[in-house]
Amino acid sequence: MFLIRTTYLIALVLAAVFAFAGSAKLRQRASTADSFRGFGLPFPRAMSVAVPVLELGLAAGLVIAPGIAAPATVVVLAFFTTLLVGRLRAGITTDCGCFGQASTAPLGRTDVYRNLALMIGAVLASFAQPTLPGPLPLAVAAFTMGTVSVAVARTRTPTLTGPPPAKAPTPGSSS
Repeated sequence: MFLIRTTYLIALVLAAVFAFAGSAKLRQRASTADSFRGFGLPFPRAMSVAVPVLELGLAAGLVIAPGIAAPATVVVLAFFTTLLVGRLRAGITTDCGCFGQASTAPLGRTDVYRNLALMIGAVLASFAQPTLPGPLPLAVAAFTMGTVSVAVARTRTPTLTGPPPAKAPTPGSSS
């Protein structure tokens, strides 16, 4: 029973990390897209939505069914870590946007070590009981989904209809 509780606690910590990272990216999608662009990722605007939604989905999964979500988390972290190592080897040290604008430090080995530690946690969390042990997971999952809803609602931009507005002439320029 101790092992099940401990591994579930690890899953909850991982869920909190992924919920924080995902919601931070969604709250500041433009900055996230800029970070992803500087990091050399394809389709940075689409990725600025897809990556945080994936992270928030993993967070909810780690709370509700850690035995199922934790192995998926290992795979995602392995992909992220491989990407980080590749960028470091290419000499790219721009901020990865891993935690939105909460961390703007240049990319370094510390980011790789952090991901490796998270991967170890995800491997341990995969041994957690894949059922709901009480009301706490439901509350955390509801909070996570609420955070997603609020973040998405706050980042919606109005759709422009018609042609873009004409530029006003700058002072001192001839028309």
